[in-house]
Amino acid sequence: VTEMGMYFFQNLQPGEYYIFASLTPQSEFFYDYFPTYYGDAITWSGATLITLGEPQNPYIINMVPMGDIVSGSGIINGSVTMGDEKGDPGNNITIMLMDQEENILAFTESNEEGLFSFENLAFDTYKLKVEIPGKPSAIATVVLQENNPEGDVTFIVKDAEVTLTTSELPAFASFAGEIFPNPVTDAARIEIVLIQPADLYIKIFNQLGQEVQINKV
Repeated sequence: VTEMGMYFFQNLQPGEYYIFASLTPQSEFFYDYFPTYYGDAITWSGATLITLGEPQNPYIINMVPMGDIVSGSGIINGSVTMGDEKGDPGNNITIMLMDQEENILAFTESNEEGLFSFENLAFDTYKLKVEIPGKPSAIATVVLQENNPEGDVTFIVKDAEVTLTTSELPAFASFAGEIFPNPVTDAARIEIVLIQPADLYIKIFNQLGQEVQINKV
């Protein structure tokens, strides 16, 4: 990229492409603007896909500015792994922080150990997802409250999608699998292996974070 913000790519094969612009972490404005796709979109699903063959230059990207977030004493920690829960750390992966209605509030990138955090958050309901072009991501819902000021999330990057699992198991369980099949048609299943007898509450939430069903097992 030139000092005037111009960019170019050479020797590209015909095909479909996304163009993505992001400031480097060394920039003083790194957290003032979202990483932005051509089409002035924050996520790949909303980006404008380019079909090369007859280029329509120039492809201008207007970086989307970040807004202000209400601050507080809440924190969400997380990690990204590649392939499975014991896979390699997913470093330099973009994680989006959203409100309950899935409006994007902020972003961060995982470090060399695959770890990330959002700090100084007000007590509220938040949603998180991983942003990797072409990979649908599971959405984690975290509720921060005065008696529960910290949340913990683990994302697993697989070949075709990004899945979600809890990073810590309760003392009474030795295994908690992922919901399957995914996507669900008429029935969802989850496998949990208990170390000792326990009553479990299985809660189902809709996309707005509202509880729609609860079962005790």
